[in-house]
Amino acid sequence: VLQTRIRLGVKVQKNIDICPPPVLESDAGVLPTCFSTFMIKSRLEKPSPIQSQFWPAACSGADVIGVASTGSGKTLAYLLPAVAHIMANEGSDLAPGEGPIALALLPTRELCTQVARSCKAFTSLFGIRVMALYGGVDKTEQENALNGGAYALLVATPGRVCEFIDNNKLELTRVSFLVLDECDNLLKLGFSRQLAKVIDRIRPDRQTLLLSATLPGPVQDAAAKWMTEPVIKIRAQDGR
Repeated sequence: VLQTRIRLGVKVQKNIDICPPPVLESDAGVLPTCFSTFMIKSRLEKPSPIQSQFWPAACSGADVIGVASTGSGKTLAYLLPAVAHIMANEGSDLAPGEGPIALALLPTRELCTQVARSCKAFTSLFGIRVMALYGGVDKTEQENALNGGAYALLVATPGRVCEFIDNNKLELTRVSFLVLDECDNLLKLGFSRQLAKVIDRIRPDRQTLLLSATLPGPVQDAAAKWMTEPVIKIRAQDGR
């Protein structure tokens, strides 16, 4: 059974019963061309197990839960679908102050900076501007950067995002692609209230991807609240 979801004028197919088959090559004909472009430029031979399963599911437009540990390739598993979504929605043409199209929420400053470094290739290859927002540093520089440019992809900690929301410095109404990375750690660190506040500012017809090393009760409850049913669950057996 197929259901069509319309998001910002772009049609994507959502398979609500069956997880799409995994892809063994980035140019398998079922993924946007940005995948093979990135893989060639990065000299990556093939997707990791989580990527091969996660990519076609995420590109179908479905809300997806991925169970994968650090080192499995999970960051690229959601970043390339985010890039494809941004490109399909003309994210490179954003004007300053319009707000991001894709938002990835992460539990720590260290993870934010790590993911932001991974995004540098997207800026040069596809013209997508990326910014990291996190606490532990003076927010003036981050605020000036937000005011001075249009960032299609934002990688951020929930607490710092809430600070900018409270000060009317960040607009999230254009976000149509949301990632909750290391959701188990986000909840363990007590970010549930901040997550709810941020998600409440995002359009309800968004696509949501959730990644977690495990699926304890709190993570399943979060998925039930913040994701559109049914959710495709992908568990990577191993990684590289």
